[in-house]
Amino acid sequence: MKTQIRSGKLKATIELFEDRVPQTVKKIRSLLPTRISLCHAKFAGDELMFMIPAVIEPENFKSSIEPGDVLYYPIQQTICLFFGDHIVPFGQGPFNAVGRIVDGSADLRQLAKTIVRQGFQWARFSQNEALAKNTRTPFSELTAEIVAERHKIWQAAPLELENLKSLKKGRAGNAAVRVYAFADTYRNQRNLWHLRDRVQCRNISVETAKLLLVPMLREMADRFDIWALSTPGRLFRKAADLPADVATADELVNLLDELLMYNNRWWFWLDSCIPWFDLDVQL
Repeated sequence: MKTQIRSGKLKATIELFEDRVPQTVKKIRSLLPTRISLCHAKFAGDELMFMIPAVIEPENFKSSIEPGDVLYYPIQQTICLFFGDHIVPFGQGPFNAVGRIVDGSADLRQLAKTIVRQGFQWARFSQNEALAKNTRTPFSELTAEIVAERHKIWQAAPLELENLKSLKKGRAGNAAVRVYAFADTYRNQRNLWHLRDRVQCRNISVETAKLLLVPMLREMADRFDIWALSTPGRLFRKAADLPADVATADELVNLLDELLMYNNRWWFWLDSCIPWFDLDVQL
């Protein structure tokens, strides 16, 4: 299945491997067309990446990376585009090998230069085939609330981000606040993913998973509150109460999926307000 990523006059054609990753492609197709926020991977060399609002099971894993690869990183719900020869593996794979860049690598390189100078860039991710239906276990009331909050911040920066941009703690100043808040969301992502993976694979019971999840979510909520991010703090604290309608493994996985995508979108917005490419100069 051929898809296209376009930002202004710059575009690239991506072929997705329907025969090798049918479930992954089905999930991606169900989201298209969509508006995406392209970021530079910074630590990984010639790589652009963007989040999608879908937690996809491991499929057609690949540990090594080659120029032209298009990979899905399950832990971060991120599609990675390796457009050049300079590749420095950074994420802890493996990854779903979902496709290849078949045209437009030069445009992606130009786009990467713009992102380094100006920050993330909006783009359109689309294809011409009919949309597939996306079926899921029905949402619990709590999960539906998290979905609604995720939709609010998917295309527009959260208003609370402005609070964080002026927050100071001790003598460290605001830059340290942004980096610490970013690091908290990264840690949240990995912890939530590892628990979700064990529930999905039925390696632990739902009751055991809940016992592990409750203190984890409360600690995450406390950390959001420290950085004056009250909405995610409230949602994570509410999730820690684990209402009765989250009783089965599928319902718990649904909740964890939405927490992952919501937390990861916060991770994106926090990443976008840190001047990464200027830090070396300042240091």
